Amino acid sequence: NFANNLAHVPVGLFGISFAVSAFPILAKQIAEKKEQEFTQTIYKTVSQILFFLTPTMVFFVLLDEQIVRLVYGAGEFSWESTLLTAKVLLYFVPGIIAQALIPLVSRGFYALKDTKHPLYASIIALILTLITSYLFTFVYTMGVPGLAAAFSISTIVQFFLMVYWLKLPVKHDIGLRQVRSTIIQIVIASIAMLLVLQFTKDLSGGYLDLLTVKGVLTHFLFP
Repeated sequence: NFANNLAHVPVGLFGISFAVSAFPILAKQIAEKKEQEFTQTIYKTVSQILFFLTPTMVFFVLLDEQIVRLVYGAGEFSWESTLLTAKVLLYFVPGIIAQALIPLVSRGFYALKDTKHPLYASIIALILTLITSYLFTFVYTMGVPGLAAAFSISTIVQFFLMVYWLKLPVKHDIGLRQVRSTIIQIVIASIAMLLVLQFTKDLSGGYLDLLTVKGVLTHFLFP
């Protein structure tokens, strides 16, 4: 729950807020039978969400322990709890983009007055979560991180199912071809950011006392 709450922050901040803002436009475009504009609106909104979300994921990967320690590291929350929560948070990271884009795709269905396909995708994701949770937690003995991994996988599957179903009634590609070039640019910039942060993180970590709030905060703000 601690890790999931942190992972949900960018989802709520970027995914849900952009989806809510786009919904009236999507509904109007479908009502006016402007399917091409509907496609373009989804494309632009996806690009905007990815623009903010991808660098956030880089921060989560590189500064997971610092983020957890700064948010929860007080009172009875030990370093052991910090490390475990950070580890679980890493398994949530792969599903963050899918989590953030599902609200937008769902509202695409709602604009089309289709509530069945989002329900079907949710049911399939729920069943998949149960199966993979059991496998990762008990069969592969991953423990608590296995639950996060199972959730990420089922969320990604749910997202792709919804994307596949959404383009059927609209009869248009929902912009994924156009999104591809934007994703490539964002990924290249994020990789460069990751490399720089990793280098400076390792460099500055040796000079800071990471057992204190001041040291952790300095390492987070100036990695």
